[in-house]
Amino acid sequence: MIATQRSIGKTSRDPVFFVHGFLSRRLLMKPLQWQIERHGFPTHSWGYPSFYGSLKRHAARLRPVLEQICAEHHRVHVVAHSMGSIVFRLALQYGPLPSLGRVVLMAPPNQGTPTARIISPLFCLFCAGINELSDNPASLVHGITSPQTMEVGIIAGQYDWIVPKSRTALPAQQDHICLRSTHNTMLVQPGVARQVAEFLESGRFRR
Repeated sequence: MIATQRSIGKTSRDPVFFVHGFLSRRLLMKPLQWQIERHGFPTHSWGYPSFYGSLKRHAARLRPVLEQICAEHHRVHVVAHSMGSIVFRLALQYGPLPSLGRVVLMAPPNQGTPTARIISPLFCLFCAGINELSDNPASLVHGITSPQTMEVGIIAGQYDWIVPKSRTALPAQQDHICLRSTHNTMLVQPGVARQVAEFLESGRFRR
């Protein structure tokens, strides 16, 4: 299911599709959505039961939603947070999305995270996604490839103990920036929202 909001900015731009992270809901992405809308971008959001199931299962549900919204628009940007970044990347494994625009991954465990490895014994029976985000070299996250043509910008949090900066990078990233935020406060900080909008507009973060 897609939740849609109208842009409240003066200039209408390409729509932005939001994907939330672990133990989260679309509601927690609202502050960031509202700020991005003030920059003139219409927004859409997608929710999934992040506490249950595998990442591949979530990605299989996300893929037709992405295909639908891309078919309805000439160009669609994506902003994903934490686990949602990996779910999105897995959804791309089904094939290219011709209308996909720029992508901002916020605190993405692209190289896995030690936090997932530590807590996975507590959650793995009903949440396979936690173990799949482990920094163990054999975990699922290490086998995901990303299109070389995708314009992706990555935001890491300087005070993020859940996904350290060193675990966020991708070989094909367009730009990478570390901001003064924690794993979740980056979703509400105006300065972070400005950086997201900057990348969506120009393909680079502002230094």
